[in-house]
Amino acid sequence: MAQARTEIRTFYDELGVGREAGTSDIKRAFKDIAKVYHPDLNPPDKQDWAHEKMSRLNFIVDTLLDEETRAEYDQLVDKYELGMSGRPKRTARQEEALQREYARTTVEIMNLEGRYSNCRLKMMFGSLVSGSSLLTVLLAEFTSIGTIMS
Repeated sequence: MAQARTEIRTFYDELGVGREAGTSDIKRAFKDIAKVYHPDLNPPDKQDWAHEKMSRLNFIVDTLLDEETRAEYDQLVDKYELGMSGRPKRTARQEEALQREYARTTVEIMNLEGRYSNCRLKMMFGSLVSGSSLLTVLLAEFTSIGTIMS
């Protein structure tokens, strides 16, 4: 006998597409949503909110457009939906708290990704500065040797 499923809110729901949506459907849905949430299209007092919303949507789209991460995500959704089928229904308050926690966790994950990319940028910038410093020292050394030998 097949195990019952309890559906949870997914990335597909946030984009307004079905779970079987193709790449073009996901891109189209993202473009439609971006027209509402893009920071440049929102008033200054809503810029931070819009930026956070767009960051989340970018993360969702990146996840769903990559075959590997989409497969992993779909497996996680399946796992939780199957595992939740025997649980009692949540109250509206519990469901709202869970969704807030879900959103906060996703933002934290995206912030971690930003920190690591900043770290890579800093490392790359540091190596460029140290490389150019080394090159300057070597040039100075070789030009001073050439001057002494003349």
